[in-house]
Amino acid sequence: MSASKGISDLPPTRPSVVLRSLTTPPATTTRPRVLLRSPTTPPAATTRPAVLFALEDNITGEHNTAVGYLALLSNTTGGNNTASGASVLGSNTTGSDNTASGFGALGNNTTGSDNTASGFEALGSNTTSGNNISEGFDALFNNTTGSSNIAIGFQAGINLTTGINNIDICSGRLASS
Repeated sequence: MSASKGISDLPPTRPSVVLRSLTTPPATTTRPRVLLRSPTTPPAATTRPAVLFALEDNITGEHNTAVGYLALLSNTTGGNNTASGASVLGSNTTGSDNTASGFGALGNNTTGSDNTASGFEALGSNTTSGNNISEGFDALFNNTTGSSNIAIGFQAGINLTTGINNIDICSGRLASS
């Protein structure tokens, strides 16, 4: 066992604060790579890691959060969007104030705003409509331009495409149009 000196054992010419590791670090340390690039000059496609695909095309959109492969991929000017999961809000360009989580949720949304989608492909076909809430696997999946709809449950509101002001709660296909 080796003896180590404490702060009080140091000669007076040394600093009064000593920082040291309590454990010996490994010989090599692996750190995550941080890649910086200009938003107008993307790196070559062959050198681009997949993590950069989130918010890849963002130009002036502000206050966006994207976590997941292809999340908010095409967003250019849309702001205040939150995307969590693969392909979530992937086609969104100018839509704002959207929140989506789950594979493909709001995946085809381009300009629709104020939507909330949670679940596998919830509001997956939505393109331009707004003010929709969908919770559940494929909830409001076929909705393209219908607005102000609420669907909660497995495939709830799956038959809605252009309807307005519908509420569908349960596991099934009640509302349509």
